[in-house]
Amino acid sequence: MRVIVLLLFLAWSSFCFSQHALQFDAKTVEAYTPFLLSVHKGPESLSAFKMQYPHEYLLQLWYFSSSFYIRELKENQGPKINPGLIDIRRFEHLRQENSEVVIPLTGFSEEAVLLPTNKLLYKLP
Repeated sequence: MRVIVLLLFLAWSSFCFSQHALQFDAKTVEAYTPFLLSVHKGPESLSAFKMQYPHEYLLQLWYFSSSFYIRELKENQGPKINPGLIDIRRFEHLRQENSEVVIPLTGFSEEAVLLPTNKLLYKLP
């Protein structure tokens, strides 16, 4: 009986984990790789890091691509910004523990919104 319960638990755990695995499309990886290259001091170091710590690599990619979102302004005047051009580290000192922080993007029809620290999957050290 214990074996059956253990097998069911393992199957359920595996199913749950696979539903929440971090996955990124090629466009996102391409857009945010320059920031990862700067953190890891070049392509060789990043490649080694990605091979040695694949989960940590995905968490860092999540930080650069998903620890903020872009919100359209009501006025909607100006061009749209490419989120892949935003180095979110520049605004990290503004991030709050429990509330979102709005970052005006002067000259664009959108604003960046930082997720609160308590909602982050990962934060760069």
